[in-house]
Amino acid sequence: MSGPVLMVRERNVNGSFLSACRGVLAIVVCFAHTWQKIVSPQFGNYGWEHAIFGLSARIAVDMFYVLSGWVIYHSISSNIGRFGRFNPFDWYENRSFRILPPLLVSVAIASVIFIVVRGFHMDRVPSPYRIEPFIYSYRPHHVAGSILTFGFFGNLTGGVNGPLWSLEIEMQLYFLACVCVCAFQRSKLALVILLVAIVYRTSLDANFLLGYGSFLFGFAASWLYERNPGRNRYDRLIAVVSVLLMGVAVFWMFFAYAVDVTYLDRLAEWRSVFTQLVLSFGFAAYLYKGVADHPFPFEETGKFSYTLYIIHFPILIFISYIYYRVFDILDNIPFMCVLFAISAGLCILVAWRISMWVENPKEQKLWFNMHVRKWRERLV
Repeated sequence: MSGPVLMVRERNVNGSFLSACRGVLAIVVCFAHTWQKIVSPQFGNYGWEHAIFGLSARIAVDMFYVLSGWVIYHSISSNIGRFGRFNPFDWYENRSFRILPPLLVSVAIASVIFIVVRGFHMDRVPSPYRIEPFIYSYRPHHVAGSILTFGFFGNLTGGVNGPLWSLEIEMQLYFLACVCVCAFQRSKLALVILLVAIVYRTSLDANFLLGYGSFLFGFAASWLYERNPGRNRYDRLIAVVSVLLMGVAVFWMFFAYAVDVTYLDRLAEWRSVFTQLVLSFGFAAYLYKGVADHPFPFEETGKFSYTLYIIHFPILIFISYIYYRVFDILDNIPFMCVLFAISAGLCILVAWRISMWVENPKEQKLWFNMHVRKWRERLV
């Protein structure tokens, strides 16, 4: 009796830790991008503060992938436990209600920004910091096509929203995880062929290697955790080694920046990707036998983590345009710090308000089923 109760308790605590961790990472990404897009252009893009925020954002994204791998394996395992066999329709329905609403809301907001900027000719605003490469290379049908094809025909969403390129990879991982499990249940040969195709696709882009690799580390760590939920004498050693591994990777990234200030522009190169994969491996090992069984503060932040992660970038672009059109105050550190705080706070507030519905899968499904029932009654 005590065994099952203990297992449920451990998994619940683990879920609260993961939720809190996702929320904290989303806030780190939001603050880093706010500094990069609002403050850094005024004081040069190669200062140490720019490196700290830039590398922090990239590290947080890598860890986000690890957490995604952990959560996806746990959801697949729960699905198999509920049905006795993997049910792809139920699983993908649940994951879609989790990830698609914040994605679609972000695309809608970015589309409105595009229309406003074009309509008011804000692209002609004279400024030392021009953002048109981030938004004017984008067209709505490009984003729609990239989402519907999971980005296999090109990374087109980067033009509308910086974090969307990473979420685009995550959507592919949702799809591929589902297909791989189905292939494994049907035929081992089909799984091997599919994995070869995935490896080939990954080899074409270092960003995909980073996303897929970090995801795989989290997936494997979750698999090991569910098979060995107890504690043993090596747990503390594994946790310490994993922290040291993460520390070495972070130190190397900052050392590389100290040697060459253009390092931030080359994060997608293979050597840099290898360093980030070492960091992701260390974080996955830390989750496996480190703190994943313990409570963690900031659990509430997990409720709006996806929305904040996706939606803050178009908001920052819009704030940047308003700032350069109305104020255009340069080299004023107090003013820029106030603008930084207001921008980051506004992003968090908007994400929190939207997430009250967007990141509540149960309420979304109830709302969706209610409207489907109404339409059926009208048709009948």
